[in-house]
Amino acid sequence: MYKIYIYPFFSFLFIWVFFLLFRSLPIINWPELNEKTIFFLFSSLFVMFTFYFITAIYCSTKTKIIYQYNMNFLNINKIYRFLLIVSLFSLFLIGLNMIIQLKAYNLGLNLNSLTLLRYMKMENNLFNGSFLYQLTLIFTGFPLIFYLFSMYYKTHLSKRKKQSSTIVLIFFLILSLSSGGRNTLFLSLIILGLAFLYKNKVELKKNLIKWKYLFIFIFFSIVSLLVFGKMFLDREKLRGRTIEDGINNILIGYDLKLHDFFATVISIDILKEINYTFFMLYFYAVHSLNQLDNFIINSLLNQDLYYGAMSFYPIIQFLNKFGLDLPTIAMIKSEINDTGTYKTLLGSLYFDFGIIGTSFVLGILSTIFVISFSKFYFKKSFLGFCLAVILSMVFVTSPIYNTFSTGMIFLPFIISMFVLYVFMKFNRI
Repeated sequence: MYKIYIYPFFSFLFIWVFFLLFRSLPIINWPELNEKTIFFLFSSLFVMFTFYFITAIYCSTKTKIIYQYNMNFLNINKIYRFLLIVSLFSLFLIGLNMIIQLKAYNLGLNLNSLTLLRYMKMENNLFNGSFLYQLTLIFTGFPLIFYLFSMYYKTHLSKRKKQSSTIVLIFFLILSLSSGGRNTLFLSLIILGLAFLYKNKVELKKNLIKWKYLFIFIFFSIVSLLVFGKMFLDREKLRGRTIEDGINNILIGYDLKLHDFFATVISIDILKEINYTFFMLYFYAVHSLNQLDNFIINSLLNQDLYYGAMSFYPIIQFLNKFGLDLPTIAMIKSEINDTGTYKTLLGSLYFDFGIIGTSFVLGILSTIFVISFSKFYFKKSFLGFCLAVILSMVFVTSPIYNTFSTGMIFLPFIISMFVLYVFMKFNRI
């Protein structure tokens, strides 16, 4: 087996180890996990990693290495122009969608209104099933694909073209965040980070320990923390609650208690907003395991399986727009009280496929990842690169939530890849 397969494996393993260590910080006194949950967690991960290595060994024996890109300059520029056009159309749709929503909710175009827009959409989203929303959903993934394409073929593109893709990306992130897309920003940054690592560290074997990369990482980390911190604080302000009320609301709602150490730290007035932001990020990041535990403990033994309707509900919802009559998330919510997102990747898969079925689905996902990764690394396939990146995002965020159910990233990304594939086939590229 080629040692290149070891890098993604240890990265995914490190994510879970780091998650468990981060969860053990003296912030919240978490209840002990049920034995059934522990068995389910480790057996699922074991099966996933077993499929990973079996596929990696198979690919190592069957794959022939290609040392040059399989596209010429003419085809690269043809794809670039296509992606530029659809990406600009995507930005237009996202912007138009945001303006119409602001007008519908009687809000102005300012920072406070954008914060209020997200809160009002959470309470009552008036546009979730509209034609404009669905059209925007279809085209949302193209700005990311466009930037990844420019990153992948940067040696074949002019400086002006690379700068254009960066400008499109920046506008995409700003518009997505302004439209209330906290998850869109978070997951887009993860995709970009993974793509950067795969392209530079894995394929080109560059040394990434450089001051400019460290500065970029620190800059985006600080900006992200400030943005998320403002969102959390503004939300409490809109609800008329103090920081203490916000924390107590979470503790009471989830039947939890603060650790004595953090209870002392949070009482320091000069650091209260910083500590509150950290508490919220910590809670959102790690309470998923507790939610998974409750999910499994409270599940009924004769519970009917949903076979993907919960885990992949944005895809189900999208397919139903074309006349299909598949089970919807609304139907599931009428049967299950809590169908929230933060239950790790395993929570919704458990209700869709059961314990054995979840292991099988994870095995299929890891197999698809290894094949995609092989096509990217050995065959110089851009679509393989994209699929490996999006599946890596699923695995990297798996301790927190199921990114299949975040409709504004995974589904648009896959749609964009499919459209690009059709475009390349139609043009015989």
